[in-house]
Amino acid sequence: MWLHNANTHAYLSVWGSFPFFIKICFAISVVALAGILFAMTSIIAKKLAKKKEEQRSGLITERINEMLLSAVVMQQREDTGIITKKDFDIRPLYTLGLSAKKVKKILVNEMLNYRNYFSGTIADRVRRLYISMSLHEEAYARLYKGNWEIKVNALSELYKMGVETDHAYLLELLNNNDRYIREFARLSLMKFTKRDPLQFLRELNEPISQWEEFEIFLLFQQKNDFTLGSLEGLISLDKEPTVVSLCLQLAVYFRQWESVPLILELIQTPDLKLRAEAITALGKLEATDSAKYLIAIYPGQAHVIQLKILATLGMIRSGSYLRFLENEFISSQDFEIKKYASDAIIKLYPLSKITIDKLMGNAEALNQKILNHSLNPLLNTL
Repeated sequence: MWLHNANTHAYLSVWGSFPFFIKICFAISVVALAGILFAMTSIIAKKLAKKKEEQRSGLITERINEMLLSAVVMQQREDTGIITKKDFDIRPLYTLGLSAKKVKKILVNEMLNYRNYFSGTIADRVRRLYISMSLHEEAYARLYKGNWEIKVNALSELYKMGVETDHAYLLELLNNNDRYIREFARLSLMKFTKRDPLQFLRELNEPISQWEEFEIFLLFQQKNDFTLGSLEGLISLDKEPTVVSLCLQLAVYFRQWESVPLILELIQTPDLKLRAEAITALGKLEATDSAKYLIAIYPGQAHVIQLKILATLGMIRSGSYLRFLENEFISSQDFEIKKYASDAIIKLYPLSKITIDKLMGNAEALNQKILNHSLNPLLNTL
């Protein structure tokens, strides 16, 4: 006891002999070390908890996939084909370590995956199951919350599951400050509108993203018994270029030849990308009457536009302009011009058979190589 007190007294004497700033530095070091140990312990604990949650999520995802596979793919119901909440009980999954909210989130994500990968009866069964479990009502509740991310996720979920949302509320969302909310609101309106869906494009005065352009085009493709309305005012010089680009694709897909005059006017645009798309659209529509105009404007066009015109003449498939293509192929000193003219001539076969034979017999070595390249279907990528 006496020895212990002596040692303690000695330590205190040594500590007391240190300068004050040394004591402060030592105290700071101790606090810092304790903070580091606490942070490391916290990080390790969080990683372990996250890993455990991921394992539980993986197990629940696997179980849900088995249930969905059995319910919507494997079973062939002879009655209504409708799967109800009673048939698809996920309550036992709540005992696997995740909250009911997280289990439902995994279920909805897997349902969306099924909707992405399957169509027809299977996709319809998934949608019916989603509605029968009242999952759409939970999405509706999230839709009216203030958080933009929650609102976007709810809009996306309802849109992808094919569930109609309040029309008036969607119209309000078109003026929302968040771009993603506006996009999904616009897509939902176009998907479920009973009037001309093009109307929402007519009223649009902002650029659309590539993703939205793809979704709108896919939406029009999937509409049953749908006839595309007039694109007047949409394929226009004063319209937002991204919207015009989309409408050019729609005109080609729906073979809307009445849009050809609008496309011809669009070629006057200073936007080279849009001009090239307009010229390509004329070729895909095989607008024969436009060939004369394209040849007339050809000399004053930028190089990239000249290439597009040559490619388009090959798509239009009229032998009336073979002489022009032949002259460009022979006289041009530009390799790309030669190649595109050669490809166009080959595409006009059998109308161009005589021209091809003549060129192969009289052309110089380089031109013959270009022609042979164009004649090879594995090399001709235009």
